[in-house]
Amino acid sequence: MKHINLPIDFYIPKTLVVIFLIIIGTISILFGCATIEEQQQVSQPDVIDVVPSQKFDLITLLKENNRPSIDVQLAKPGEVAKFYPENIGEGALSGLVLGIMSVPVIMLFNPYTYFMSFTELAIGAGAIVTVFVTCGVVLGGTNSHAQPIVTKAFQETNFAAQIQHILERNLSSRFSVQPDGITEIQLLILDYGFSDKGLNKLEFYFEADIQVKHAGEFVFQDSIFWSAQKRSEDVPPPRSASLYEFAKDDGRLMRTMLEEYAEEVATIVLNRLNCL
Repeated sequence: MKHINLPIDFYIPKTLVVIFLIIIGTISILFGCATIEEQQQVSQPDVIDVVPSQKFDLITLLKENNRPSIDVQLAKPGEVAKFYPENIGEGALSGLVLGIMSVPVIMLFNPYTYFMSFTELAIGAGAIVTVFVTCGVVLGGTNSHAQPIVTKAFQETNFAAQIQHILERNLSSRFSVQPDGITEIQLLILDYGFSDKGLNKLEFYFEADIQVKHAGEFVFQDSIFWSAQKRSEDVPPPRSASLYEFAKDDGRLMRTMLEEYAEEVATIVLNRLNCL
């Protein structure tokens, strides 16, 4: 018996090949831009300005082991940066605009553009816009889910009260007698929160004034600066994490990080007052 080999023609339309290459090129450009942005941010210095700190011997003012009273106040509520797009609608719109603006650029640098018909160009342009719109919708949908969780966790944490509690706990363990009202430690939090570091990352920042009041007069004043651009010499670099990491487990990382920062701020204050 003879076997008859039947010819099989497997044809992939040129249009599909071109569209596939355009989509791959678009994704590569998006990934390359993100990589360049990340490399630029990494190469930038974390600290632009380092501010010297002062020290004060608070113990010399205290008599009969009386501990000082403590007052921690907020000048204004803290803030968490919001990321764009905030919802699916904004994501779709921004993706549409970016897609339309990117079509001429991508087509210009695509070597296959010159061999495409008008119909193929139209289909390719539609594919490019679709990629951008899809990315915008996904990003907007993710942000709209994570942002409220992070903001809620931040707002539900009483940062100033935590700092005051830690200061009182530490001073109570060192000075056994109740405050006599003569000496008072005042910490005025001028600004704090989490700023946009880029690539959907949040970074902590904090600024406050420390004052010591004795017998109605201010005898010591200093400031705490804590950010990537400006920080005091006795504070560590600020930490950062992605919006999605902060949103996990109902904002657990946000609550935990604020608790840790409250401990660190209290330690900085006590160290400057020579009370550790």
